[in-house]
Amino acid sequence: MKNIFLEGGKRPDGSVISGPAVEIFNDVFGRAGSSKFTIYFLDINITNKQIPLQEVMHYLKVALEVGNRFLSVCRDQDVNSSGIPSFHIIPVTVNDVTMKEIGLADENFNEIPKTNSIMPLPGEVAVGPEAVQRSKEVMDSIVYMLENDISIPVWRILIRSAQNHLWRAEYRIVPVEANTAFEGVIIHELHHYLQLAGLCKNIYESNLLSRIEMLQKYSNKVRINKGKEPIEWVNTKDGWKKLSGVNEIIDWYNKCYLLRNRIIHESVVNISGLEAKESLNSTIKAINFIKGLSRI
Repeated sequence: MKNIFLEGGKRPDGSVISGPAVEIFNDVFGRAGSSKFTIYFLDINITNKQIPLQEVMHYLKVALEVGNRFLSVCRDQDVNSSGIPSFHIIPVTVNDVTMKEIGLADENFNEIPKTNSIMPLPGEVAVGPEAVQRSKEVMDSIVYMLENDISIPVWRILIRSAQNHLWRAEYRIVPVEANTAFEGVIIHELHHYLQLAGLCKNIYESNLLSRIEMLQKYSNKVRINKGKEPIEWVNTKDGWKKLSGVNEIIDWYNKCYLLRNRIIHESVVNISGLEAKESLNSTIKAINFIKGLSRI
């Protein structure tokens, strides 16, 4: 595999648009949704016959990797005629590709007849009615937020974005967004407990560790005011390196916070899918614990 060939768009007169200044045709929102990507693999030892089905997914996977490399470079380097960079271009997953066709071509890149395999479109795959059903609780929450114009908390937007980046194999972004979401929850809950305790305190000049400590302190004040026993769910007195507490917080620290620091401060590039997944899952569990303190 040595090259990517993109089919150019056509002008109203039918002539093909080509040349170094060509942009992805009809791609207003940067999703390559109206473009056809043709990726050629060279030196494949298959001649004049249909590609075995078991190999189709392998070639599709590699083609997506190459196509996403092209899109990634475009996102980083491309600027349109108005001077706007192509920040909106996103990676493509196998589910984004509406027509997946694989076949053979000769040395002049002409298709060899009767060698194409076309994978079915999503709409052609039979699914049961449960695929589009939602529980009444889910539907009610959607309707409630829409009717009452309730904004989505930033931390939830970040978690959804991290989940999306995990799905799209953009692994380096996942721990960064997950950790930022966790920090956002700490600030939100700290404000909540300060308000319940009738206190006004500037928390923005403090660091994350101090905010976690303050959250434990003031959430316990609220518990005591309600006649409940205080709980120690984290111990910060010896700093990050000797942080101790409940499993949810320690897992977030080990699997997300430290990984995020390596990415940001040590310029770590190679993050595995498992590391990214664990960083996100541990953060979600830690957030659920923090959000559930009032129910303990």
